[in-house]
Amino acid sequence: MNGTHYRVLSVNKTVKTPAGTFRHVIEIKDSEKLYYYFAPNVGLILKVDDNGKNPKRVFELKKIN
Repeated sequence: MNGTHYRVLSVNKTVKTPAGTFRHVIEIKDSEKLYYYFAPNVGLILKVDDNGKNPKRVFELKKIN
């Protein structure tokens, strides 16, 4: 999309956010060093920017209603 390339790195990650621990998470990395984490039946739970020295969480799911 728009020159950005996406690669699936894992389909079985366990990821913790303030909303809880999610299993069987899909991890996707794009060509701009952004990582996206999608949990089954929830959607996007975490986005990490790894462009600098320290990876930074730019979005994380806080709560599920």
